[in-house]
Amino acid sequence: MNCSEVSYLAPMYLSRELDPEVLADLEQHLAECRECARELELQQHYDVVLRRAVLGQESDTKPVIEHLQQQIIGKPKRWQWFSRPLPAFASAAALILVMIGGTIVLLPRRQNIQSAPQPGVQARVNPTIYEDAADDHTDEIIRRAPRRWRSNPEEIRELVIKQVGDASVLTSLATDGLQLDRARVCGLLHKTYVHLVYKKGDQEVSYFVRRRDGEQLTGPAVTSAGDKVLHADTVGKLQVGGMQSPSLTILLVTGFSRAETMEVLTHVMSSISANLQVYRAALAS
Repeated sequence: MNCSEVSYLAPMYLSRELDPEVLADLEQHLAECRECARELELQQHYDVVLRRAVLGQESDTKPVIEHLQQQIIGKPKRWQWFSRPLPAFASAAALILVMIGGTIVLLPRRQNIQSAPQPGVQARVNPTIYEDAADDHTDEIIRRAPRRWRSNPEEIRELVIKQVGDASVLTSLATDGLQLDRARVCGLLHKTYVHLVYKKGDQEVSYFVRRRDGEQLTGPAVTSAGDKVLHADTVGKLQVGGMQSPSLTILLVTGFSRAETMEVLTHVMSSISANLQVYRAALAS
């Protein structure tokens, strides 16, 4: 199931009208797509707000009824039959007006979805990849937002092969005592990444990895590993580093110092380069 299908099915999902099989596919997509999950959360929020606003007070239709009655008085007799069901008509008219007002409130939400923050996360206009990665780490690692994670090593390996193409990156990322804990698919700036969480004691770091398809990391170039430039940025209390090999884009989010974060990335880049040399040597033989 893709994002367009989720958008189309959203109203039926919220009203609980989906078949179990379709519902399972949609919920699986929500577990792997941050943008769609955010949009559904916002739709649910707006629906609750609108429902409370409508049901929280009685609709005073008396002025509407009186106005219509005044307009009807003096009309030809052929219109007099219309006055009998007048209260019901006026109530329906008032309800339609409320629904139209609700539609006006709800329609812009899809246009603004990219700038709509999770609760407690500061909204940013045109966030950088480093800010988006830091927000994802904050939501899912620090605040423990409910997500579907894969923790079985074999399942993680299959996920990485499917999304990235090479599972050896899992070993390269396990540097400085970091141990792989869990993984899921997520989206950063409209691109798909595998979010890998590694642990060292009670500390957790986030790697975001994707198969490189032409994108170039921007931002401050802090240091280099061989001929590869390492980028970094500070987002709040988090350090975000970025690097690229010929085939991969990797982001690292930590609560470490800038120097420690760059040291981890340097080791990762060296390991990836070594694995690439082994791979090329195997092909040559």
